[in-house]
Amino acid sequence: MSVRRLAMIHWFMRVKLFKVYRVEGKSLSPVMEDGDYVITIRIFCQFFFKRFYRIPRRYIVFRKSGYPLMIKAIRKNLSEGLEVVGFHWSSVDSREFGLVKRPEVIAVVLAVISRRSPWCRWLSS
Repeated sequence: MSVRRLAMIHWFMRVKLFKVYRVEGKSLSPVMEDGDYVITIRIFCQFFFKRFYRIPRRYIVFRKSGYPLMIKAIRKNLSEGLEVVGFHWSSVDSREFGLVKRPEVIAVVLAVISRRSPWCRWLSS
């Protein structure tokens, strides 16, 4: 990776366009394991980047009242909101708390960094 690209990533992280979250729990196992990291883009910024880069909206970070910050997979995009699911049998998802409204969505997941990756050790330090 070039110095220029690293400088751009650093700038984007400083202005909080991108954010890194640590995955806790088995909700999206085997795609995301406990201890993995996800790199996200803030939801309002994706419209700017859509012009240059197609961002798949498979996983989102959101906050539902009465629940902690969550990362889930989008199952259906309905006019009333998003139906989200987890892959683990004990996962809490839309079947329990209902649809996720658009204002509750904080970010879209761009990449997953495995806890076995050398990048993961760099992020946790």
